[in-house]
Amino acid sequence: MRAFLEEAAESPYKERRRETENRIGHTRENLDRLNDVREEVDKQIRHLQRQAATARPLPNAEGRRAQNAG
Repeated sequence: MRAFLEEAAESPYKERRRETENRIGHTRENLDRLNDVREEVDKQIRHLQRQAATARPLPNAEGRRAQNAG
Protein backbone atom coordinates (compact mmCIF):
# COMPACT_ATOMS: atom_id res chain seq x y z
CA MET A 1 0.00 0.00 0.00
CA ARG A 2 2.80 2.42 0.91
CA ALA A 3 4.52 1.86 -2.44
CA PHE A 4 1.26 2.61 -4.23
CA LEU A 5 0.80 5.85 -2.29
CA GLU A 6 4.41 6.94 -2.92
CA GLU A 7 4.04 6.24 -6.63
CA ALA A 8 0.76 8.15 -6.73
CA ALA A 9 2.42 11.10 -4.99
CA GLU A 10 5.33 11.07 -7.47
CA SER A 11 3.14 10.97 -10.58
CA PRO A 12 2.15 14.66 -10.59
CA TYR A 13 5.77 15.61 -9.87
CA LYS A 14 7.05 13.46 -12.74
CA GLU A 15 4.44 14.89 -15.12
CA ARG A 16 5.28 18.48 -14.18
CA ARG A 17 8.97 17.73 -14.57
CA ARG A 18 8.41 16.21 -18.02
CA GLU A 19 6.33 19.24 -19.07
CA THR A 20 8.99 21.63 -17.77
CA GLU A 21 11.74 19.76 -19.60
CA ASN A 22 9.68 19.93 -22.81
CA ARG A 23 9.19 23.68 -22.40
CA ILE A 24 12.91 24.15 -21.78
CA GLY A 25 13.66 22.12 -24.92
CA HIS A 26 11.29 24.22 -27.02
CA THR A 27 12.77 27.41 -25.58
CA ARG A 28 16.27 26.26 -26.54
CA GLU A 29 15.09 25.48 -30.08
CA ASN A 30 13.51 28.94 -30.33
CA LEU A 31 16.72 30.57 -29.10
CA ASP A 32 18.71 28.65 -31.71
CA ARG A 33 16.37 29.87 -34.45
CA LEU A 34 16.55 33.44 -33.14
CA ASN A 35 20.35 33.32 -33.12
CA ASP A 36 20.34 32.06 -36.72
CA VAL A 37 18.05 34.91 -37.77
CA ARG A 38 20.15 37.46 -35.85
CA GLU A 39 23.34 36.25 -37.53
CA GLU A 40 21.72 36.51 -40.96
CA VAL A 41 20.45 40.03 -40.24
CA ASP A 42 23.91 41.03 -38.99
CA LYS A 43 25.42 39.79 -42.28
CA GLN A 44 22.87 41.79 -44.26
CA ILE A 45 23.55 44.92 -42.18
CA ARG A 46 27.31 44.62 -42.76
CA HIS A 47 26.71 44.20 -46.49
CA LEU A 48 24.40 47.23 -46.60
CA GLN A 49 26.88 49.30 -44.59
CA ARG A 50 29.59 48.50 -47.14
CA GLN A 51 27.24 49.48 -49.95
CA ALA A 52 26.30 52.71 -48.17
CA ALA A 53 29.96 53.60 -47.63
CA THR A 54 30.65 53.03 -51.32
CA ALA A 55 27.64 55.06 -52.38
CA ARG A 56 28.46 58.11 -50.21
CA PRO A 57 29.47 61.09 -52.31
CA LEU A 58 33.03 62.24 -51.91
CA PRO A 59 33.66 65.64 -50.32
CA ASN A 60 33.41 68.43 -52.89
CA ALA A 61 31.69 66.10 -55.35
CA GLU A 62 28.61 68.35 -55.29
CA GLY A 63 30.73 71.38 -56.13
CA ARG A 64 32.35 69.59 -59.04
CA ARG A 65 28.98 68.51 -60.40
CA ALA A 66 27.72 72.12 -60.27
CA GLN A 67 30.85 73.36 -62.09
CA ASN A 68 30.56 70.71 -64.81
CA ALA A 69 26.89 71.48 -65.36
CA GLY A 70 27.42 75.25 -65.58
